[in-house]
Amino acid sequence: MLSSSGGLETPSRLALVELPLFLYYVCHTNVLLTQFYLHDKYMRSYTGNGSSVNVTKDIVDAIQADTTMTFTYILITLLCPAIFVNLLVGPLSDQLGRKPFLIMVNVASFVKVNIDIIVMHFDLHVGYLFIGNMIYGLGGSYALMLTCGIAMVADVTPIGPQRSFRITTSCAAIAVGVSLGISITGVLIDSFGFVFPAVLYAVASFTNVLFVWCVLPETVPGGSLRSLCLSDIIENIQRGIDVYGRSIPSLRRISLLLSLLAGVLILSIVKVEMTLSSLFLLAPPFNWTSTHVALYYGVKTVISWAIILVSTKCLLRYCSDLTLAIFGCLSLSLDVLLIGIADTDSVMYIAACVGLYGDQGISMVRTFMSKCVPLQEQGALFSTLNVCQLICYLFVTLAINLTYRGTLDVRPGVAYFVMTAVVAVVVGILGYINIRNKGFNWSLVHYSPH
Repeated sequence: MLSSSGGLETPSRLALVELPLFLYYVCHTNVLLTQFYLHDKYMRSYTGNGSSVNVTKDIVDAIQADTTMTFTYILITLLCPAIFVNLLVGPLSDQLGRKPFLIMVNVASFVKVNIDIIVMHFDLHVGYLFIGNMIYGLGGSYALMLTCGIAMVADVTPIGPQRSFRITTSCAAIAVGVSLGISITGVLIDSFGFVFPAVLYAVASFTNVLFVWCVLPETVPGGSLRSLCLSDIIENIQRGIDVYGRSIPSLRRISLLLSLLAGVLILSIVKVEMTLSSLFLLAPPFNWTSTHVALYYGVKTVISWAIILVSTKCLLRYCSDLTLAIFGCLSLSLDVLLIGIADTDSVMYIAACVGLYGDQGISMVRTFMSKCVPLQEQGALFSTLNVCQLICYLFVTLAINLTYRGTLDVRPGVAYFVMTAVVAVVVGILGYINIRNKGFNWSLVHYSPH
């Protein structure tokens, strides 16, 4: 249905998307639980008792190397099917609705966590962890949750500061969920082992399935499950690609493609930095415990998003989305650079302080991209974005983890210097887009029907 202004009317029903995003990302941090479990298992394998006391550097490097590579293979097992699933079903949410796919991704999360519980409780071979992660990937993983969640926000908010703020609050809900999940992981492992936090993740996953199924409204008018043929699937894949390559004015097309590149690089670096640092800080010269690592990232994330939420509400009156994204990337680059040169706890704490604004780039790039396409193509837009992000995350993970493993004898921080260089490139891309679009009023854009 079109409004008098020529745009699509936004659904009037309240959609509290932030809660399922929060609960899902509490559970998604079980990926970090897997990494801690692998580190502990290899520590016991090399030392016999799991203690790092009087362990030589060669053994420490071997434990780090084995944990890094096994975790990388697990991520590949998760990401490859997730790429395929998101490519197939992501754009379908514009027609069939967001809810069916939100339910699917949360059911897959619930199954994956229960497999983890069995493996950890009986201390089975790490190969069984690949089964749960493959199922998790077949459910779409975090990319499908992002596609449907952010698209649902775009469904119910008009272009402008309101949408920018709601996407920011959604990203904040994700960040707080990650923070709580990390805290659960680190603190409870030291007190209760690996199984108890995994059980809490299972409860959160099941609760999320019930909330999405019973409470969350569908925001796509007329969206419902129906049978699909192969031509429908191919058509929807084409729609996801056409969003970025259709015949639209060059200003929007170039801006959309460049922001796609910037967005996938930012999110990949943020995710890789957290998982790598969780392993990096367990080794000398830091020798942090899992509790210390969890509290470091948990407290940092909560403070970071408190600052981002307050500043976004105020600064959007004076700055564009892309300007705030640039500020966020500059903060992220300083954070990663300082971690790379850190050899004491104090430098790590300084890095955390300068990086408090580092997550802003993700939400602001997504906000900018949502302005470039009409309401009925938000699902296709974010589906393609998240498929590209999964592919980018896969290759960035491989590159950074191989760099980390290969430079353990030289300096483990070399991997962080590589990440700093990538973020610097993103800053340049966002600056270029910002200059090209200065003064452009996206609310006046006319979208031609296909």
